[in-house]
Amino acid sequence: MYRLGFLFMLVALAACKKSANLTYDDRLSINDDAGIALVSDDGEEQRKSEALIFKKDILMPDARFPGGFGYPELLISKTGEWILSATGHSVGLIDTDSATIAVASSYDLGETWAIDSILQEKVAKINISMPNMLDVGNNKRLLVFLAKNSLSNINLYVKASNDGGLTWNPLTHINPLNDGYNIINNSRLIQLKSGRLLIPVSFAPEINQYYNFQTMFCYYSDDYGLTWQKGRTYSADVALMEPSVTELGNGKLLMAIRSKTGSVLFSSSSDGGYTWSDISKSKINTPESPQTIVYSAAYNCLFMVWNNATYDPAVFDKRNPLTLAVSFDNGKTWDKKIDIENTANYSYSYPSVKIAGKLLIITYNKYSKLTGKPRIALAKVDIEKLIK
Repeated sequence: MYRLGFLFMLVALAACKKSANLTYDDRLSINDDAGIALVSDDGEEQRKSEALIFKKDILMPDARFPGGFGYPELLISKTGEWILSATGHSVGLIDTDSATIAVASSYDLGETWAIDSILQEKVAKINISMPNMLDVGNNKRLLVFLAKNSLSNINLYVKASNDGGLTWNPLTHINPLNDGYNIINNSRLIQLKSGRLLIPVSFAPEINQYYNFQTMFCYYSDDYGLTWQKGRTYSADVALMEPSVTELGNGKLLMAIRSKTGSVLFSSSSDGGYTWSDISKSKINTPESPQTIVYSAAYNCLFMVWNNATYDPAVFDKRNPLTLAVSFDNGKTWDKKIDIENTANYSYSYPSVKIAGKLLIITYNKYSKLTGKPRIALAKVDIEKLIK
């Protein structure tokens, strides 16, 4: 017993030492919130067949990208063109694989796709990944992505186009270069009603040593992406990983956070993403994988796409099924859930969720555990059939 107690003391001291090396502005409490839960619905299966009107694998491994594709971002232009940017891999969907960012276009609402070119060449020692593309006004389109140099160095870059993506201005950086491991996901860049651009970030000085101590903050820009400022940095008793943010109808921001707690975590902001509230631990099951949330002003509801599965620390890639749920009360309760994908031996993750009129367009990683080759899939959901 003495040896066991001494071992626990050493582990605790090591954890304290790691935490002490992290810098943050504030520490968030994590509070259980039984009210944030999924509401059962007997009509789920019938609505699934009616609402899910299209599903297709759209980007497959090819000669240029034999390792396949991952981490999609869909932009629906004002001209009706659908522009899909994604990470193109040389080997496979692994964090240390060499990768660039490819772009594909569709002119028939996602039925067929053509790979246009490489949107961004590799500007890092290991890879570039996680595209975020957005038309932000002032006749400007932005591409934001991460550039990985080492386990202690990820930089965030942005480039702008003033002609709809035909030509691009030189890269500029968002973070102070080489300041640590800055993590963003695909399809996380949003624009608030105020015009502010916001992108949520997870951070670690070095990812292996500090994996369980990741902090969270947001970068924001009030000049269409020319300059960027950093909000307050937060830590908690768990790693705050891969956040997703959306703006609600009342102007508040809602954040969903990946963690190892087995539940979706939520936080909120009332000042445009500079500060965040204590975290609510929901009763919504999730493995260690990210969620994506978006708000629809037209339908006054939230959509969340995530892996509706129980957490098992022994199974890292337990990312099946990929599920969609709706909230009509700003995220307090979620209902009318359907499974977008639920096929054995597949993993689904990193969804991009866009609203196009009466359709919800979801693109996501689809990874075969048998072949090891990732692809991008697309699903269309009829919103009115989903929420009726």
